[in-house]
Amino acid sequence: MNLLNLGRVLRRSAWWILPLTALITLGTWLYARQLPKVYVATTRIMAPQRSSGALSDGRGDSLLGLAAAAIGSQPVGTPALYLAYLESRAMADRMTAAIREYQGMHAPEPWIQATVAGAEFRLNKAGTLIEVRVQGPAPALVALVANLYPDLLDRMLRDTLTTEASRQRAFLESRLVEAKRALPRTRGDFDLSPQEALVQALSIQVEQARIAEARDLPLVQVLDRATVPRVPVGPSVRRIVQYVGILALVVLSLAAVGWDAARRRQ
Repeated sequence: MNLLNLGRVLRRSAWWILPLTALITLGTWLYARQLPKVYVATTRIMAPQRSSGALSDGRGDSLLGLAAAAIGSQPVGTPALYLAYLESRAMADRMTAAIREYQGMHAPEPWIQATVAGAEFRLNKAGTLIEVRVQGPAPALVALVANLYPDLLDRMLRDTLTTEASRQRAFLESRLVEAKRALPRTRGDFDLSPQEALVQALSIQVEQARIAEARDLPLVQVLDRATVPRVPVGPSVRRIVQYVGILALVVLSLAAVGWDAARRRQ
């Protein structure tokens, strides 16, 4: 079949191709208008950093130096580790529970599940910036979820990671327990002050270690917090109608050509 015959077939079949195409397009437009809107909120956070806390009081520098040498210094984590936390099932469960407990947010359960499941986490090429992209049907909900992720990430890191300061605190606490246990055995001796001085020094250093531990824990630094989106990103009713209309026109045209070819063979 050449192009001339193809044009004739389509011209003869236009009386039913065009009305069906228009009907399908109209139905698609009505359906697309009923689809829930999709909103996107984005939060950008720096890879969690830790401060370097130094423990020193003038009298216990040698003991703390021995503790640091015995324990060693290790990095807190890597950006890949933080991505693993964000994408974990534990984080999703914490996020769902936090949304349910949040006052003023009464979103349906399917919306909460869909919003948490639709979160995406991307690390930039430099490995210093993590983008949290959340999409869902409710603008206030997606903004809330995007802003909760840094807080929950920081809380999760504090609950699971062990820093150098926490190891020093554990080491000093164990030394303090041993020193206190040795006190009753030396109370009958005349040389009692050195043991008591050691207990006093260790007690001061344990308190300092606890303060340093609070400073040394990872802290998520938020670069850009999410705002409530006003304009949905999808679905695009115009594109859906255009694509379905073109597809319907092509399919109906091929059906007309095939029906005409089958009729000629009979």
